[in-house]
Order: sequence, then C-alpha cells, then structure tokens
Amino acid sequence: MRGRGPVLKNITYKRVGNQTFRDLWCVGQIETAHAELNKRGLTLSLIDVGAGQMPYRETAMKLGFDYKSHDFNKYDPTSGDIGLHSSWPQHNHDFICDILQIPTIEKFNLVLCTEVLEHVPDPVAAIKHLERLVAPGGYLILTAPLLSLIHQAPFHFSSGLTPFWYQHWFEHLGLECLELGQHGDYADLSAQELRRVFFLPGFLQKPLAQLAAVLLGKRASLLSSGGFSIFAVARKLN
Repeated sequence: MRGRGPVLKNITYKRVGNQTFRDLWCVGQIETAHAELNKRGLTLSLIDVGAGQMPYRETAMKLGFDYKSHDFNKYDPTSGDIGLHSSWPQHNHDFICDILQIPTIEKFNLVLCTEVLEHVPDPVAAIKHLERLVAPGGYLILTAPLLSLIHQAPFHFSSGLTPFWYQHWFEHLGLECLELGQHGDYADLSAQELRRVFFLPGFLQKPLAQLAAVLLGKRASLLSSGGFSIFAVARKLN
C-alpha cells in the first residue's frame, strides 16, 4: 500500500491477463494489509463483500484473518439469454442479502469487494455502505471493470467506473486513497476481444497486445483510454 500519488497510474504486470493480474494484486494487497494491521496491533477481521466463489478465502485464512463472506445468492445463469454467463454453485455465506442490508453494527479492519460494483444498481449507495463497514484505521480494497460486456444478466448495471469516480467518492467519504491504478490499456483490451471473437488460446494474449501496442505507436491518448479494471485501496482515518 503506497502513499497517494497521481490520480491514475498504470500499475505493474504489464500485458498480463485480466484474471491473472487481479489475483496477483488482490493477494498482494491482503498480505500487505495483514502486515500493516499486525504492526498496529489491530484485529485481523475481514469481510468479503459480493464474495461469490470466495477466491481469496484461502489466502485470508492462512494469514489468520477472521474471514466472513457476503453475497446475495440470486444469480441464475439460466435466467436470461443476453450477455455472458458463468455457472457456479451457491455458497452458504455468512451474510446472504442485498449489499445495502449487510449489518453495520460489526466493523471490519479489512473490507474486500472485487468485481461487484458493476452488478449493483446504485454503486454510490454501495460504496457509502462499504465505508460504514470499515473500522477506523481499517482498509477498503476495491476492484471493478473499467470496460466490460454484459455478464451475469440481469444483475449487470454498468459497464465500468473510472478512476475519477473512486477519487471523488474517497474524498467525499473522508477515505485516504493509498492506491489507485488501471490495469491494462487499449492494446490489452483489443487483444482480449480478438481472442474472444476468434476463439484464440490464452497464450496469444500477450503477443497480440504487444503487437497492438506497436501498431498504435505514439497514440498515448488512445492507449490510456481503455483497459481491463480499476484497482483501489483506501484507509479509513481514525
């Protein structure tokens, strides 16, 4: 977790696929939060909001976090014929409810919310509620697409949120922004969509992105206008 720098930086793992980067980044941030909380003598309490298949549960529990998960458990991959769908089993989460109905009596020193904000009809209300879940001095870790196709319909309400949205609401809510970055650029996004259209194998993602970056040359404004996701970390001040 770094101090607040520029509004947006193109963070590490250039030309790494979307899911691979997200997993590397989230695990690294959970580990960093663990070290910071231990250093300050704070409890290792964590809630994973919109946890779905709980991809970071094992990492958190190995580090000693008291892990709790939330999801609304209403998504059904057979419920619509529009967009991309994934099928997975429902889990018995600690909190099964709408994100705005998670009780705020209990506070957590780490609130994790990955790839969720595009699936709520009111992301502003959602981030305000997430802030209420964070204990003073605790951390909020967020990821969401910058651009995305319709998926998990009918529970997909926006194609993505820009870094300026995060910056605005962190400031409005009095959260200290520690990390704010974009993974990937227009070349990475173009390579991903070419793979999707032509059913190309995953190992071609990186060379396709490198080729696209060369072809685009010095068009920096175009390159920076697109990418996979925004990654953000904030701390709630005491």
